[in-house]
Amino acid sequence: MSIDEICHLSSIETDWNKCLREDKQGNPYFVSGFVHEQWLEKNYRGSIPKEITLVNWVKVNKDSNSDAFENYKKTLGTPKMLQPTEENKLIDGEIVIERKWPTMVGNKSFMEHNKTTMRLISQTENPEDIKSIAVKRTMGMGDVLLVEPIIRKLKQKYTNASITLYTAKPDIVKYFGSKPDSVETISDTELLSDYLSEKDETLRFDLDISYESRENVSFVDAYAEICDIEFENQQDKHVSIDRSNIKNIESEKPIAVVCGDGSGWAGKTWPISYYEEVIEHLQGLGYNVIETGHLPTNSTSKEYHGCDFDTMVSCLSSAEIYVGADNGPMHIARGLDVPCVVVAGAALPYYTNPNRKNIYYVEDTQSENYGIKHRFFIRKDGDSLSFVPPDDVDPRCGLDNISPSMVINAVDKLLSQDNKFSFNMSGSIVRKDVIEGFAYFETDYGLVRENKFYHPDQRVDLSQYYEDSVDQYFDDYLTDTFDFITSNSNKDSKIIDVGCNMGILLNRLDTQGYTNTSGIDINTSSIRKGKITYPNISEKIEVQDCNVSESFGSDNEIIVFNDLISKIHDPVGVLQNANASLKENGKIFLSVELFDISYIDQKDERLSIGENIYIFDEESIARVFEKAGLVVDNRQDAKSGFTNYILKRG
Repeated sequence: MSIDEICHLSSIETDWNKCLREDKQGNPYFVSGFVHEQWLEKNYRGSIPKEITLVNWVKVNKDSNSDAFENYKKTLGTPKMLQPTEENKLIDGEIVIERKWPTMVGNKSFMEHNKTTMRLISQTENPEDIKSIAVKRTMGMGDVLLVEPIIRKLKQKYTNASITLYTAKPDIVKYFGSKPDSVETISDTELLSDYLSEKDETLRFDLDISYESRENVSFVDAYAEICDIEFENQQDKHVSIDRSNIKNIESEKPIAVVCGDGSGWAGKTWPISYYEEVIEHLQGLGYNVIETGHLPTNSTSKEYHGCDFDTMVSCLSSAEIYVGADNGPMHIARGLDVPCVVVAGAALPYYTNPNRKNIYYVEDTQSENYGIKHRFFIRKDGDSLSFVPPDDVDPRCGLDNISPSMVINAVDKLLSQDNKFSFNMSGSIVRKDVIEGFAYFETDYGLVRENKFYHPDQRVDLSQYYEDSVDQYFDDYLTDTFDFITSNSNKDSKIIDVGCNMGILLNRLDTQGYTNTSGIDINTSSIRKGKITYPNISEKIEVQDCNVSESFGSDNEIIVFNDLISKIHDPVGVLQNANASLKENGKIFLSVELFDISYIDQKDERLSIGENIYIFDEESIARVFEKAGLVVDNRQDAKSGFTNYILKRG
């Protein structure tokens, strides 16, 4: 059974027979809406709004037409007013036109409405003249906490406006670093209604159903789109928590907080017995382990089991590490900059959590249902509607493939790493041979992969990816290199292509009469393929490790590094060796893909499967050049997206 954030209680009285129905053929099926209905009647904490799950959702419960259903989804959260209205009011003896603007709503189907409204507002209102703003995010502890950076940016944009936050989770708001001016508690049944339409605020932003209706968009980015605000960088999106209201927990030992509550999701709830092993490991490391959830083990003090909200925040504020599910406590830990190890299945923590430093995601990305909670909007469940994903295939979302040793490994890595952890790229950090993914740490030379000596790209013949499209590959990635060589050398100039793969560039130079060229590459399969494909350069290419200084020889007039410097474990050392092998006026042609490290997207396909040992930005690659004794003679951006550098001795 799938349950979407129903409650955090370990045992719930439910008459499961009331949830069974039969279709027209007499086949039984389970309707989760009847579970929710029973729980709502008993007022269990964290219940879903009735309009989401009740079987008698009148508008669609008898409609089996898929097109009609898809069209209906587009109407969820419909704004009550689509056009602004104007009213003449007598204020201080003067007639003033008072405008009321429609609510900007979360459902992506209404983005054109939002954009049109915001455009009209920008043409009509000065930001400093806006006096009041309403923001609504109904429920979800983490969902509401992630409104904090939105409040901050709205205050920066509308400097004279008071902001009211409408929410069913007001407890978390007092911990906001940037607080709204007021908070109004609403029922959690207001998730789909334009509740703000009757409010008096000048601008009204309803953030409900924003990320839910957008695939592959982070929570904060979805909120920002509704509010028409922009962040400067990734750090600007981080949640800030006000610690002045927090009383820390006294403990002789360092504190580790563990919370395995998965909000009722099978795909978020790792077995309690597994958590016991992790807790025993943490205790063995000298930690006082505190469990704050409603699904604790028997390995910790009962004092904090199922504790109240403020006590939980105090525990997290006092902690040196958090281990658990992608849940509300994890979001609070991130806001407090507490290092985290997250056991992830149904959720995509990369999208839920903007603070990507000092956090490990342990996950099975090969599971068909991995991340399913954030990969769909809404569905039919029998005769009802639900935000709960289908669970007919692997409702565990890969959690069963995550062993305690994997999480323990992640804990050890996080606690023992001297460098500041930056982010964990798509996948498990401990099963690199099975599941793609690597952790990266900040250094003076950009981000460096956790294992600098592991080369996933050497396990395959890389030439297979472009051997059938050599001309296109040359046009896209090697034209700049070829043009530089032919414009800055003679046909007897000594040229070496480092990381030559199968020798595409050298073959083209050979056909143009260049006689003193050579190429080296660590990939044996690619060199073998090149010798077969281009027999004319068979003697010019060989398997060599560029980390060995002898590989460069001497008196080189041009050394080529095409998309290589980020894929070697000692870029400074390799460039120092290359520098030493240059003739007095020799040049290095180096192409590298640069990233905005402050805003890097770990789902960026350019990062591939981790063959990028270093991830450079403009500043960090400059430090590499300086350390290697090289200066930039020329720099240009290539059409391929790479940056080309012409380097010479300093």
